Amino acid sequence: MNTENQKALLEYIRNMPEWQSALIYEQLASLNKAAADICTGTSTLEQGFADGRLRPDRYYCSDRFFRRDCNTGILESIASALGKALAALEILSTLSDAFQREYLSSVKFSHDTYYDELEKLRIKHGYTKESNA
Repeated sequence: MNTENQKALLEYIRNMPEWQSALIYEQLASLNKAAADICTGTSTLEQGFADGRLRPDRYYCSDRFFRRDCNTGILESIASALGKALAALEILSTLSDAFQREYLSSVKFSHDTYYDELEKLRIKHGYTKESNA
């Protein structure tokens, strides 16, 4: 959905008092579900990394392509949960009379800031672009 249609839809739901309380509860539930899905996904990844080190003979799959396929599915699930959480935040901000923000730009800013920090760590530890080539 393009930004113009999204804004129009948010304006519409803001003016539908009979929907507001139900939508608020639905969005809060959506945020909780997204948090749970993210926790489940990261826990699964974490356990996979741990099993690879602690129990390689019992639990860790040695087929790298199979592992990659499994991890891709887990990360897709986490990304989907993040998208649902972003939509829930946008709807909640509309219904709670918060100042309207472009939350996707906040996500992008946080994303870019994290990569800037990684770049600083790389430089701090003496790695350069030329040494990685």
